Amino acid sequence: MAMRFIIALLFTAAVASADGAPQWQLRSLDGKPFTARAVMQIGPDGSLSGRAPCNAFSGKVAAGSGAFAVGPLRATRMACPDLRAESQFFKALGQMKTMRQRPDQLVLTGPGGRKMVFTPAD
Repeated sequence: MAMRFIIALLFTAAVASADGAPQWQLRSLDGKPFTARAVMQIGPDGSLSGRAPCNAFSGKVAAGSGAFAVGPLRATRMACPDLRAESQFFKALGQMKTMRQRPDQLVLTGPGGRKMVFTPAD
């Protein structure tokens, strides 16, 4: 119950989707602009869903007290010109270990200085 409350508090500044879960868009990956579109939302129950550059995905995430860990993800298997960007997105997301939110920004970090910066989705 406490984790649900923490997750809900972390995302109150984000733009909400139709079901009320906030949506975040990836803006940079490891300090470089991420030009493909990738959005995700984390529900108060720890559900994770979104759209990578090519495919929709869903799964679970454990988050709270600054920690972040993605469980196994399920994704559709459609091809598109952005498959390379999609691979980079999924690989990085799976490596993230910490999370912090600043006003209008969600930052995930991982080993070796890996970093994903999200802002509320357009």
